[in-house]
Amino acid sequence: AIYQTVLTADRQDIAADGRDVAIITVEVQDQKGRIVPDACPMLTFRLEGDARILGVGNGDPMYLGQDHPNNTNCKEFSIPAFNGLAQVIVQSTETASEITLNCLSDGLETGSVRISGR
Repeated sequence: AIYQTVLTADRQDIAADGRDVAIITVEVQDQKGRIVPDACPMLTFRLEGDARILGVGNGDPMYLGQDHPNNTNCKEFSIPAFNGLAQVIVQSTETASEITLNCLSDGLETGSVRISGR
């Protein structure tokens, strides 16, 4: 049974230059911390701090939904996981701040990751 989402950033610090990005990998895991390979729950990402969600992906070649926000200052975006995985690209603004990306999904423990925009 799926239990939680676990978020891992490819780096802990990004430059507050309005261009730098961090790539966050999202795993849908069971209670023992294993990826659930057939899990495809809807994931909602909420961003706190001076940054924006630049794009999302789930690796599903059949997915026809949006993979990037229409607005340039996107703080919330939803995408289904695919085979227990998803990715989010977070981009800095020109303001240094602590950035937190939360991942919410019905019935699952909320996952989050922190990045420093410097």
